[in-house]
Amino acid sequence: MSEMSLDALRQNLTNPQRVYLWEFEIPAPKGSGDTDVWILRTQMMQEPGRRFDPIDIPFKGTGGFRVPGKEVYTHEITVRVLEGEDAKAFEAIQSWMELIRSNISGLGSADPDLKSDAIVRLLDSKGETTKAIKLVGMYPQEKPTVDLDYSTNDSQKYDVTFSFDRWETITV
Repeated sequence: MSEMSLDALRQNLTNPQRVYLWEFEIPAPKGSGDTDVWILRTQMMQEPGRRFDPIDIPFKGTGGFRVPGKEVYTHEITVRVLEGEDAKAFEAIQSWMELIRSNISGLGSADPDLKSDAIVRLLDSKGETTKAIKLVGMYPQEKPTVDLDYSTNDSQKYDVTFSFDRWETITV
C-alpha cells in the first residue's frame, strides 16, 4: 500500500500534463489544405474518450455481477479553428467537403479518397511529445454557420466537427 502524503504525490507525479500543450496534425489532408493550417490554427479540441457498456448478469437472489460489454466511443471530435485573413482554414474545409460530395454535381468520392488520419500530440514543457493519439479514417462532418458581428472586436473562430472510424494510441 502506498503512502498517502504530499511528498508521495510529488514523487509519483513529477510534472502534470498541461491542457494547453498539444498539437493537432493532419499529415495528409484531403483537398487543398496543408498540414500547417491544422497545427498552427487549431485552438481547442477534446481528447477522445471511450467506454464499455456494461452487461448485468443476475444470479439467484443476489445483486449479480457486471462484465464489460461492447466498446463505445462517439466517432466525433470537434476542433476550434482560428481563421486568418488568408482564409486557409475555410478553404481547406470547403475543398475537403467538396471531395466528399460536390454541392454542384451531387457526386462524391470513394471512402478511401475522402478520409485521412489525424494525430493529436500532447507535449511536455520542453515541446517533446509525451502522448500521441491517432484518429483513423477521419473526415469533416460539419462546419456550422459562423456569426459575423459588428458589435464585437473578436477574431473569427469556428468549430469543425470531424467524424472518425476509431482512435488508437501511438507509442512515443
